Amino acid sequence: MYVWQPQPKDADFATMAILPWFVPTEPIQTIINKLRTRLGRPTTFCAIAIQNDRTQGVLIAYISGRSAHVFLWQAHARRGFRFSRMMLEGLKAWTRTKGLRQIRLSASDERNRKLYERRYGFVRDGEEMYCNVA
Repeated sequence: MYVWQPQPKDADFATMAILPWFVPTEPIQTIINKLRTRLGRPTTFCAIAIQNDRTQGVLIAYISGRSAHVFLWQAHARRGFRFSRMMLEGLKAWTRTKGLRQIRLSASDERNRKLYERRYGFVRDGEEMYCNVA
C-alpha cells in the first residue's frame, strides 16, 4: 500500500484514477472537467491510496476562497481501509505548509459526523465541522 499525492501536472492521470469513486450526479464529462480543473490547481491537496494497482482510498481538499482554511471536498475508502488517518495526517501537514490552521468539512449524515468527531477529532460548527492543525 502506498499513498500518492499527485502534483498539479498529474491532474489528467489522477482524474482517471479517482473518477470511479465519484457518484454520477452530473454527466460524466462534466465531472471529469471539474475534477481535472480542481486537481490542476496548486491550492488543491489530493491523496490516493493504491494497493495492487487499485485505488483503495481518495482524499481531496482545497483552500477555500471565502476564508483562510482548507475545505475537505471528498474522502472515500473501501470498507476495512486502514490508512485514512495517514491520509488525513498528510492533509494536515500540507495545510500547515500553506500557512493555514484549520480543515473544515460538511458531513452528509449523523453517522459520518460522529465518525469524524470520534476518530479524527473534528468539532461541530453548525452544518460544518472543523479540525485545528496548528
